[in-house]
Amino acid sequence: DKALRHVSALLVRRLTCRVLVLGGTWANARVSGTFDLEDPVAALKTLAVIGNARLINGAPALSVLMPKG
Repeated sequence: DKALRHVSALLVRRLTCRVLVLGGTWANARVSGTFDLEDPVAALKTLAVIGNARLINGAPALSVLMPKG
């Protein structure tokens, strides 16, 4: 039960790229779930699904999470 923005910040510590979270108040939406920090890329994809987000992967430098729509 953390803000989407907070969970993405935790994942950044384990990724080799930056994660940009767009969406203002949407980024503060609460999400719940279990995220495997040993596979941060899969966890980021799961976060996108749970948060109803689009994940734009500009690997290896940047990934962007933004609300769908």
